[in-house]
Amino acid sequence: MQFYGAYAVIALSKKHLFSLKQILTLLLLSIMAFTTNAQYVETVDPAKVLPAKNAFGVVINPVVAMMLGAGTGGLHYGLQYKRLIENNRRFRVASYFQTEKTNDHEGFPVMMSDTSLTFQTSTSGYQYAEVRLGMEWSDFTQKMDGIYGLDLIAGYDKSFEELRLSERITTQSPASNGIFQDEISNKLQSETTVKSLVIGVAPMFGYRFNIQEHLELIATLSPEIVYSMPISDGYSRNSPAFADNSGLIFRLRLLDLVLSYRF
Repeated sequence: MQFYGAYAVIALSKKHLFSLKQILTLLLLSIMAFTTNAQYVETVDPAKVLPAKNAFGVVINPVVAMMLGAGTGGLHYGLQYKRLIENNRRFRVASYFQTEKTNDHEGFPVMMSDTSLTFQTSTSGYQYAEVRLGMEWSDFTQKMDGIYGLDLIAGYDKSFEELRLSERITTQSPASNGIFQDEISNKLQSETTVKSLVIGVAPMFGYRFNIQEHLELIATLSPEIVYSMPISDGYSRNSPAFADNSGLIFRLRLLDLVLSYRF
């Protein structure tokens, strides 16, 4: 019985040892599988990127114009904020400001006397500010892709023109060849200011480039259809300088360059 008991004990021990070997084998295989899975890195298409949720952009047209040695008159300044909704769609809000002033100091003659000529000179310009709300579509997982969008526009426009009468006599300088240059009087003839509210829509088409991890450059073309509604106008004298500027207006922005920081 003791031998049997000893055999029984030995057999039992072998049975337990065999079970322990199974457990250790399964544990080792599990560790190896976990280690292999942890070392596995998913292959990512190098042409694709993870879209950033936010983007803050600046219109760089004036900067480019100055770098090229051109003037910035008539160019618009602008800021944009964009929020990713889906990988192919972003909401955006933008504000723009534009101003221009033109002076014609030479003018053209309107009256003549024995000793002088009277010229009509003009100063004109405008100031324009607007806010836009819209959507834009592109595959933002791609480093480069076409882009299109649609904006709603609400703006404010202030246009002005001033006409003056400049009386001049012939200069005594021989080099001037008798040109009427010496001004003896300058009188205001008329002054007009028109303020208007502007509403409209603007589709947008262009191309988008991710030039760095956080930098994005977008070049677009944007036709605009707006309706202008004058809300006030003021006149000096009895000679308004502007025709009625109310009604439907078609405008075209040939090139908008926007540099954005994505985060």
